[in-house]
Amino acid sequence: MADFVSLAAIAAMVGAMTDGGIAGQPVRLDVRSDGAANVVRVIAESSATCTATYELAVSGSGGGNRSVNRGTISLPSKGEVTVATVKVGASGDSGMTATLDVTPCDGKPYQQVWTSAKGLARG
Repeated sequence: MADFVSLAAIAAMVGAMTDGGIAGQPVRLDVRSDGAANVVRVIAESSATCTATYELAVSGSGGGNRSVNRGTISLPSKGEVTVATVKVGASGDSGMTATLDVTPCDGKPYQQVWTSAKGLARG
């Protein structure tokens, strides 16, 4: 029963991170599973054209592999844009962490962190 509760809590956390990220933030994480890999995307969406900076770090739970992508984004005034995509093999025991650090137009930095549990990602 405890395992079911843990999986339900993890699924809710994953759903919250992938279904719109942090409310009101112009740059967010989107994590999905395509069956063979976890797909981590950085999504930009804004109501005004402006510039933001980001750094996405994706690593496995063992610490062996790490990918870092950073840059400057010209946020669109409307619509959604995929800024970066990283695919990580979805092994049942590997787990992974994706950390997104953003400094948006208003200069107030924020961070989103997504952690899988034994490779669990929302499909």
